[in-house]
Amino acid sequence: NVTSRKEFVELVFDLGLRLEYGYDTLITAVEIGDRFISHEGHRIPYTSYKKDQQNKLTSDQIKIITELVPQVYSRELAYVSLVISADINEDDGFQIEKAAEELENGYVYKMQWEISMMNNFCIRNHNFITLLVSLIPDKKYVFDRMFWDLSRVICMDETLLHTNPITITLAIIILIKRDK
Repeated sequence: NVTSRKEFVELVFDLGLRLEYGYDTLITAVEIGDRFISHEGHRIPYTSYKKDQQNKLTSDQIKIITELVPQVYSRELAYVSLVISADINEDDGFQIEKAAEELENGYVYKMQWEISMMNNFCIRNHNFITLLVSLIPDKKYVFDRMFWDLSRVICMDETLLHTNPITITLAIIILIKRDK
C-alpha cells in the first residue's frame, strides 16, 4: 500500500487523533518513518519463519519474508511508525497485533523488527513538543488543539521537521509574545 509522504503524515495524524495520542508521539512517528525511508546504511532482513511451515510456504512467500522491507512510504509504515513511537511515549501503546489486524497484513511484524534493528532498538524522542513540555512547570498541562495543527504543518515540511527543536520553540515563544 504505497503512499506519498503527505498521505503518510496524514495517516499518522488521523490514526494518532483516533487513538488520542500526544503530539510528541505523532511527531516522533513521522520522524521514524522519514529515518527509515532515508536510511542508507546496513540493514538486516527479518528472516524468521517457523521451519515446520516451510513446506507450506511458496517460494514467493519465502522471498517476501527473507528480503528487506522496501523503503517507501506506505500505510504499513504509518502504522508501524506509530506503534514504535507509542511504545516510547504512551502509557498504553498501540500494539503491533492491532495494526496487523486493522490492516489485515502481517507484514507489519517484519517491518517493525527491521526498523527497530536499523535503530538498534534506540529511538530518539526529542522534538519541539517534548522541549515545550520540559519548560512547563505544571506537567498536567494540556496543549491546545492548535498544537495538533502546528505539529501537522511542521511534519508536512521535512525541513521544518528536521529543524533544531530549540529553534522552533524559540520561534513559537517570539510569535506568542507578539500576539501572533
